Amino acid sequence: MGGTGSLDRDAKRFVLPLTGGLLTAAAFPDTGFYWLAWMALVPVLASVENAEPRSAFFRGWLFGFSGFLFNLAWVRRTMIDYGGIPLWLSLVFLGLLAFYCGFYPAVALWFALQIRRAMGWSWLAVLPIVWVAAEYIRAHLLTGFPWNSLGQSQYLCMPLLQNADWGSFYGISLILVAGNAALYRLITPGPAGSRWVEASVTAALILAAFGYGYLRMGRDVVRSVRVAIIQGNVDQHMKWNGNNREQVLDRHMSLTETILSTNPDLIIWPEAALTFYYRHAWQYPSEAGSSLGERMDSLIRKAGVPFVVGTLDKIDRRIFNSACMIHPGGLTEYYHKTHLVPFGEYVPLPKLLFFVNRLVESGIGTFDTGDSLKPLEFEKGSLGITICYENIFPHLVRHIVQQGADIICNLTNDAWFGRTSAAEQHFSASVFRAVENRRPVIRAANTGISGAVDTHGNILARSPLFEPAALSVDICPGTVQTVYTRWGDFVAGFCLLFSGILGIILSLRRIRA
Repeated sequence: MGGTGSLDRDAKRFVLPLTGGLLTAAAFPDTGFYWLAWMALVPVLASVENAEPRSAFFRGWLFGFSGFLFNLAWVRRTMIDYGGIPLWLSLVFLGLLAFYCGFYPAVALWFALQIRRAMGWSWLAVLPIVWVAAEYIRAHLLTGFPWNSLGQSQYLCMPLLQNADWGSFYGISLILVAGNAALYRLITPGPAGSRWVEASVTAALILAAFGYGYLRMGRDVVRSVRVAIIQGNVDQHMKWNGNNREQVLDRHMSLTETILSTNPDLIIWPEAALTFYYRHAWQYPSEAGSSLGERMDSLIRKAGVPFVVGTLDKIDRRIFNSACMIHPGGLTEYYHKTHLVPFGEYVPLPKLLFFVNRLVESGIGTFDTGDSLKPLEFEKGSLGITICYENIFPHLVRHIVQQGADIICNLTNDAWFGRTSAAEQHFSASVFRAVENRRPVIRAANTGISGAVDTHGNILARSPLFEPAALSVDICPGTVQTVYTRWGDFVAGFCLLFSGILGIILSLRRIRA
């Protein structure tokens, strides 16, 4: 009997949280099992239900740690292949990132449990709100890291996805956690009446969300802008060798020549497609006897339409990761990246973290931060630019739309990820950005996934990974102002505020006690 009791305790302490974490990880791209998110929290709820506070926190952390450890496993590959660091150190970094991310579900579960015990509330009444508050904090604290928040697992669930136009992925997380809480309540002992009341309330919430989604689903009918998307598929080790500047340019130019017959209105090259400063392109000699700038100009005049290219830019001593819109007449407009990647484009706390400097230096270098989100204008629309992982921040893209963008364009270089799930996870963010603001998203990636998403989240085109590609796609610029565009993260803000009020009430009760 003692042995059986010990096994039961170990199951609740370790097996159930780990099971929940693995189910959560499996719900994210590129598995296709997004429906697992509707049950992934049930095991950990069973684990923490009767646990002491410290044990509940640990079990919640173990749940989060194991989930992030698996769905962020691509970090290890990136650091080994492009950071030049040994396997053991890459595992340390991966472990630290998962360790940090695991705290957010741990705090949410622990805090919800305290409220549940102090006030007699059900999981359904408190956990969805606290969970979303924790996700919102993770998306903003320490530069922010909203990657793989629970709601983002549903990017292929088209009816549910439509709810992003009022609540972003936070609103969908709220619905998912409510579904998990109701499911857990149904399968555990307790008064049948309250159990079915909670199930009925949750079913009504889910049906309303899906009903709204079915009403909002559709496809853009009028497509007035034809975009050519170029995927150069340049090996990362080759890209930043200064001797290969013209070879990299040749690859993008030749792919562009193949797509000109489709008569595009706009041509998009990916992040850092030009591995030199376009502003000074006429200073770089070409083997043809001219300069790289003259070769670019010749192609742009031949196409007769604007190009948007990822390039480096240097103003005085400041260096930017940039996008440049080059018009056939010679006019150029720049967007300088405003949200840089820690450890990829700069090193936070460089004196403390001196040993990771080479992770940056082996790539492009340390960049300065841009200060404008103004769209780049062309004849048929206003192009809001995001570079690389800027596209994972819904509030940033919302601000770009508020500046007047009717098309979102994401330039990225996902070669850093290799053949891992990160490429699909990153691409899934574009689907949410399109629906949140009802703006089409064009995506040009160096090695993939390139493509386009319409205002309803339909994937209009996508390229394979690690193959050269030239895509032609027709899109319709968005004009509507969604609830999310107008009011932003009001759902997450309410959850944060309500959680804060609950925390104050709980603290006052304990003081009185």
